[in-house]
Amino acid sequence: MAVSTTKVLPKDRSAVPELFDGDTLGQRFSLHPQTLRRAVGRGELRAFKLGGAIRYRVDDVLAWMDSNALGKR
Repeated sequence: MAVSTTKVLPKDRSAVPELFDGDTLGQRFSLHPQTLRRAVGRGELRAFKLGGAIRYRVDDVLAWMDSNALGKR
């Protein structure tokens, strides 16, 4: 049975969050992928398992990094 994306995805595709794997985010933000997986295990970061790989939303990673910043305002 095929799933219709018209009901799942908004018409404005820019509203759909981009998902990245741990290696890509690790390179982009100078993080080890294991650091991201540990944060998920502690419940500090959300992740999604899609296609056999764990994926993260950039917004979630940035919020997690912000919450762990030194010298919080």
